[in-house]
Amino acid sequence: LSLDMDEVGLQAALLRMVKYNLLLWFHKINGFKEVIFSNPQVILKIITDLVQFKYELNGRTGKQIFSCNGVREDWCTKFRDRALISEEFLLSHELLRKHFVDDVFTVKHFIKLMCYLFIMVPLEGSHDYLMPTLLDPLNIDATNMKNIVEPLRILFPNHSAPYGMFSRLVAFLLNGEECVLEEEKTIPTCFYKNCVTFRYKKFPFTFTIIDSTSYIEVHLDSTSYIEAHLDSVRILKDICKVCPTIRKLIHKGIEKCAEVLHYSGWMDVKDGFVCSNDLCRHVAIPYEHRPNVALCSLCNKGMGLSSNHTVWITEEKIDVDDHTPKLDDLMNDVAAVIPAKWRFVGVQL
Repeated sequence: LSLDMDEVGLQAALLRMVKYNLLLWFHKINGFKEVIFSNPQVILKIITDLVQFKYELNGRTGKQIFSCNGVREDWCTKFRDRALISEEFLLSHELLRKHFVDDVFTVKHFIKLMCYLFIMVPLEGSHDYLMPTLLDPLNIDATNMKNIVEPLRILFPNHSAPYGMFSRLVAFLLNGEECVLEEEKTIPTCFYKNCVTFRYKKFPFTFTIIDSTSYIEVHLDSTSYIEAHLDSVRILKDICKVCPTIRKLIHKGIEKCAEVLHYSGWMDVKDGFVCSNDLCRHVAIPYEHRPNVALCSLCNKGMGLSSNHTVWITEEKIDVDDHTPKLDDLMNDVAAVIPAKWRFVGVQL
């Protein structure tokens, strides 16, 4: 089709049509400059079919459209139990394969697009791609998750996170070089649609993020690390370093995912902690100029913050000869993990 337009004019016209939602054009993705979608339903239909297939494999629907005929059993099992997808899996099922057109919109195009949108993410050391939004949900009582450091809560404006933010955040974290899934043998310890455990590569800690709709809760698992070390000063240094690092990484992920979701509210996301009011238990936000005091965004109850809280938002520099009271609460809790091992703590500090 000749439009008597040069490349600059054609690109300007396409961008204008994209602006008014008349076309979908992901020209920033390598290999996608020549792929233009006049009907986004093509992409949505593939995702819808994957959701339908997953529901059928889990026995959640009486209507059977898909079957595993022609699809290897182990591929179906990985898809059902761990939401893992491969190119071969997509091409092996005729109802999924029909969406792709050779040399125009291939399965490689689809996977690359899904990765760009943080809907899928390649798994390290594997040919599989994880689709976090298809993981099974978990009923969680986060109040039962006890640890040395108080959980961080990242609150979204209007007490509502945009739909798809959490699953995309999981994909972002796995797509970087800092985190991997924390696995026990071959099964991750916490691997659900609304709750995922990661191992941070640079530090010997794991952390779990939980989707609570209005906020994302972050738990640092430091108990096993503390049990393996006797050097209290080193433990404090590592905890005080890893907490702000994880917080910044999650905020960076929220910003990147917000770009994909066209969500401007990410700039008003606030760090907070569990409200001390037992009838509320929502998110208490620290005052800007008084970081040791927080006010609940729901019940307006004020609460004091210990170093078990502020370790997430302040980067303490630990000196062996510095008896800073800011870390007393954290040090006491560290020492309490294994009382028999800490009789010499006073001498070390």
